[in-house]
Amino acid sequence: MRLSPDQAAAVSSPSTRVLSSCPGSGKTRTIVAKISKTLDEVRDTPRRIGCITYTNTAVAEIEQRLRELCTGEDEDLYEISTIHSFCLRHILQCYFHLTPKYVSGFTIFPFDSDEYKVIVADIRGRFRLQGWAADRLDSIQRQSNGQLSVPAGVSEEAARVFIEEMDARNWITFNDVVFFSERLLDDFPFIARGIGSRFRWLLVDEFQDTSVAQARILEAIFDHGRTKIMLVGDPNQSIFGFAGARPTLMDQLGQRFDAASDVSLTGNYRSSSNIIAFAERLCPSNPPMTAVGPNRNAGEDPIFVACDSYAEVILNQFIPVLRASRISFGEAAILGPQWPTLYHLARELRAHDISVMGPGARPYRRNRAFSDFSEHVCAYVSEPGSYLVTGCQRALYLLLINIRGSPNVHVYSYEGKRVLCRVLRLAKSIHQQQEVATVWLEQFATRLARILEIAEFLSNQETEAITDAASAMIDDIRKNIAPEEELTVSDLAIFAKPSECIQLMTLHRSKGREFDAVAIVDLNEGKLPHFTADTEEEIAEAKRLLYVGSTRARKYLMYLSKNSRRDPPTRFLGDRYLALR
Repeated sequence: MRLSPDQAAAVSSPSTRVLSSCPGSGKTRTIVAKISKTLDEVRDTPRRIGCITYTNTAVAEIEQRLRELCTGEDEDLYEISTIHSFCLRHILQCYFHLTPKYVSGFTIFPFDSDEYKVIVADIRGRFRLQGWAADRLDSIQRQSNGQLSVPAGVSEEAARVFIEEMDARNWITFNDVVFFSERLLDDFPFIARGIGSRFRWLLVDEFQDTSVAQARILEAIFDHGRTKIMLVGDPNQSIFGFAGARPTLMDQLGQRFDAASDVSLTGNYRSSSNIIAFAERLCPSNPPMTAVGPNRNAGEDPIFVACDSYAEVILNQFIPVLRASRISFGEAAILGPQWPTLYHLARELRAHDISVMGPGARPYRRNRAFSDFSEHVCAYVSEPGSYLVTGCQRALYLLLINIRGSPNVHVYSYEGKRVLCRVLRLAKSIHQQQEVATVWLEQFATRLARILEIAEFLSNQETEAITDAASAMIDDIRKNIAPEEELTVSDLAIFAKPSECIQLMTLHRSKGREFDAVAIVDLNEGKLPHFTADTEEEIAEAKRLLYVGSTRARKYLMYLSKNSRRDPPTRFLGDRYLALR
């Protein structure tokens, strides 16, 4: 792998380290190189290299890069997971019986079940919560002192009722996984000692998004002196304060570990100099971020537009720029602080025959357990190709993670590929007889569940998640699509072809993504910062959120706000851009 001098220095360092990395600095490449280099330290030993990252998508990307670099035998020497999967596998699933609350077992809360939806709807009605606030109930965090960390828009009483409903059913949220894992490590030090004996290195990606509880888990493991740790992140991209993240935690834990911090990644290989200049004005870094990639001289200054209709600006200004610059729809994104605006914008753009992916684009609620996989399979049966098989394989891997709560690397084994081939043959045979999406989904889900059960990828009980998810998709399609506009398998396939669609997503979900052109909407006071932000840290986090969105762009960046006497453009744009109104 080709590495910059700073990347190479971080990879070759033998000691525990804090590595500050700006957007587009190649941190994933650095992490993959570090894992590859440290494999020799655990070869022919019972120890492993662990990497903890923030999302399942990041897990899949790192694993894919490692498979391209390493031999098949090396797969047993490393483990890539989210913090929740890590805690489930090494702490909670092994030692839950030591927790009096769950001595008889627990279940990860079934967010797609009708029972869970009823609970959320009931709490929303009783406490008059806004829809966006009710969607955050699962982000409530228990604190070690018995208090609850409650997201904006949710009252303390509503939070306690939610936790009581979860406890009554022995359901735990993903935040509970971390909470109870921390408690177990605190009460039973032998657990952390065992994990430390297992892992020679732990690499933590996106550390700026780590909560205090997660940091304490790392401390408990590190304190036994058997594990080296590398923390990789950027405090300027700390945007998950509602989930317990703190931008100062990276430096604090680095000092606690006496970690080396003499190297940082400041070269941005993604964005143009103009985009980076604005990002630096938003959140200055030391040393400053610089443009070093092929796009450093591309594009122009970010453009600000105040308007009455976002759709009109996108149709009349943003899309013409894409076409003039030969930027494909798949390399363009529209971002916003919250999803409701994006939902309506997606509907407006689809009405003008613009292919989009994001809130409102699908005529069904995207289901983590099934819809992504079914879309990839539909893309394959509509237009078979080897690159689509790879997408189906990755989607199957994520499907199993979401159902079981832990990764199954056998998906990438020879037998796993044979299972996937059986699934794709099944999907194609059904499609030859049936083009209507609802009928295809019903038949495919039932027979897919059976194949995965026979292959022992899922238990009989776990396969119910697939058929339940398919039923929910079918119900949504029938509710949102008129009979005369019947949805087809080919219609589903478009959602697995991002290269043909403009991406719509919230600023939070854009983290880790990059595009040639980006438009950011809802840049008004009250939206960013949100009207509920009343502390300096909440306002600072809103500024970091705009920083993250801005640094997703490689060449072209547009800011949009609504014309409003009550809510002027966000203060974060500054006089230079507001003068362009």
